[in-house]
Amino acid sequence: MTLTLQVVKDTADYGIDKKSGLKRDNNVLNTFDVTVLNGVQRLDAQKGDVIRLGTMIVEKTFIIGFDLILRYKDVQVIKRAK
Repeated sequence: MTLTLQVVKDTADYGIDKKSGLKRDNNVLNTFDVTVLNGVQRLDAQKGDVIRLGTMIVEKTFIIGFDLILRYKDVQVIKRAK
């Protein structure tokens, strides 16, 4: 199963860019794709639900240039409050 996720919260400090001297931006509103390799074909999630990614499968995860190929063993849906 492949999911496209959007970062809605990022509290990391990415420091200062050495070339420009400007503070590096966070990842809020960035999107990325992940593949969950657990044999499940469908995830009971809706827009606005929080997704918690489980254990990353390091030996099947790759970074090629600026492309991320992220693979995880499992995923958990945390339903949004109504």
